[in-house]
Amino acid sequence: MAVLLKRKYFNSKGIIIFSHKEWAFLDKAKKDEISLLKNNYFLGFNVGGYLNKVSLSENVDFAFTDDLIANFDRDVFKIELTDTNFLPNDFYFMKIKERYFDVCAVSSTLNLKKNRDLLYAIKKLNKKGLYPKLIMILTQSNSSNSIWHDNDLIKLKNELFKPNEQKYLTIILLSKELGFKGIPQHSINWFKNHSKYFYAGSEYEGTCRSSHEALICGCKIIYYRYTKSLIPKYLSPLNSFAFDSYSKLDKCIESCLNEYHQIDDKQYFEKMDFLLSARYSKEKLQKAFSELFKSKGELLIGDLININDLSNDLPAHNLNVPWFKSGTADILSEDQLNIFLNYINNITTELNFDKKEELFKKESFKQKIKYKLVLFKLYINRLFKF
Repeated sequence: MAVLLKRKYFNSKGIIIFSHKEWAFLDKAKKDEISLLKNNYFLGFNVGGYLNKVSLSENVDFAFTDDLIANFDRDVFKIELTDTNFLPNDFYFMKIKERYFDVCAVSSTLNLKKNRDLLYAIKKLNKKGLYPKLIMILTQSNSSNSIWHDNDLIKLKNELFKPNEQKYLTIILLSKELGFKGIPQHSINWFKNHSKYFYAGSEYEGTCRSSHEALICGCKIIYYRYTKSLIPKYLSPLNSFAFDSYSKLDKCIESCLNEYHQIDDKQYFEKMDFLLSARYSKEKLQKAFSELFKSKGELLIGDLININDLSNDLPAHNLNVPWFKSGTADILSEDQLNIFLNYINNITTELNFDKKEELFKKESFKQKIKYKLVLFKLYINRLFKF
């Protein structure tokens, strides 16, 4: 989804980022509008899925990306941030001493989530006399009846497991009326903080925010070794187990349960929290964009905005924007683009003089002169205004 991250302040450009889906539309149908927009803004490309080789528009100035999920056909200023680096403040480490659930899976009913394979693996363990406590929370939406979704998971559970086995299985299939966001995130935080392992079984996916939420909560991750996704990001032998094939998932889970010990490292949790939580969005983005502006010979002036819910904004999960049309918040039509352009054109703010010292610190002599000129222009503007 298009996100305005900084307003334009005189000769200090603003910042806008578009999703990879939006760029496919904009670069093909709206080149003139984007070229004009580029005069006043640095334009970004947000990688929200596994894209492999990307043909990148010449209008793109920077990319929110990671080498695990995207490669570009030209050099671009890379910012190693994605929606998983701005996870909601609802997720935090609760310091639970005894975790009740052995394995947790929070996902949709999409086939690519490999929930069926997890149930088969649990059944194999049951046959060996092992009964791990499993919690599965599955969201549905209006599109869940499509061929891309597994709509028989409850039926499969009833067919596979005997009554004495089912008492170790907690499967919560959320109503379609709740949509893809499901239940409140602070409730999901509770379940993850009470789980030893989080199952991220996708063979192919995008950023997989749910697995990184689990890291903040102190879960260890069980994942497919050859996944084409961002799941392996931030994983190590300390906090994860990988399986090589879905037929061996049961053996991986067995090893996990036999070798489990809680992570007891304050610095580890502080690191995960900083890397992944929206609590530090401003610090992470300020550093990244300061480097971007410096590389372009520009001065970063003005506050960053719209940065508190990027885990939903970047993947277009925020449906409350004025350009939401036809079931999507991604800009994929001329009408949506016009609404967005009107939105950014109607936003007017003034540079806060009280913050000029903060913006002025540690700049080069040339940049300081440039900054003073901006302030002088602003002063003249105000003088004549009144």
